[in-house]
Amino acid sequence: MDPNQPPRSWSELLTAAKRLTKTDGQQVIRQGYDLSRWTGTASHFARIQDFAVYLWQIGGELFDDEYQPLFTSPESIATMEFLFQLKEAVKPPGYQVVVPSGGGSALIKGAAVINLAGGWISSQVHQYAPDLLDVVKAIVPVPGEKNQVTNTFTNWLGIHSQSRNKELAWEFIKAVTQPTVLVDLNAELGLLSPRRSTITEFARRRPLSKYMYETVEYVRSYPVFPMSSQLTQAWSSQYTLAIEGQLGIVPAMEEASRQWRVILQEWSGAKQ
Repeated sequence: MDPNQPPRSWSELLTAAKRLTKTDGQQVIRQGYDLSRWTGTASHFARIQDFAVYLWQIGGELFDDEYQPLFTSPESIATMEFLFQLKEAVKPPGYQVVVPSGGGSALIKGAAVINLAGGWISSQVHQYAPDLLDVVKAIVPVPGEKNQVTNTFTNWLGIHSQSRNKELAWEFIKAVTQPTVLVDLNAELGLLSPRRSTITEFARRRPLSKYMYETVEYVRSYPVFPMSSQLTQAWSSQYTLAIEGQLGIVPAMEEASRQWRVILQEWSGAKQ
């Protein structure tokens, strides 16, 4: 890829993914776009998290203010159609994706070119493929149809009101949030160090983290919602059928909406 002319839109991303995919017989030995987080054996949380990014990029939402699903909206259907095309471009029908064994993601192993990734890529490059430090780049600003946006997640520590060891818990929180500890911890995990005072040292230790700091301008927090595991699983089961071509996109999203509403109704009833 030309680092000075990366994909800026869905159509350009689709074209690049198709062009960069490499096959050998009926095997995909290099994916133009990494499928591992949103197809195959990916977790249902990973599937919906990646889906949400593209949905936001076209101006859609997962649900309304009452958590009611918006999976059949024009934006949602358009997102599903794009992701289906992207999957078909990278893994044509009848082909099998082959990823070498060993540590790190497909991108680190040379079995994928583009992916929607987090800071773990920075840690994996340092750990498994330091020769790629000058090769791996991020697309900044991020691509998008209507909005240039991606998601972020916040990990935090808290002390429960019923904790029997509040003072000890507080000492732990103070210890783990010390600047030196945060740099060590987040360098290993691939997460951004949350203290401003650590940015310079963190970027020195993990140069690729500069891309994460650059994309902060475009991030949006992934939403918190009740019954997240059950609701996400209901959506994911129908999404998978659609993305694998086993069920039409519209009927799959209609069924996902129905199941989502049933779970919400049961949750609401239990609260009352």
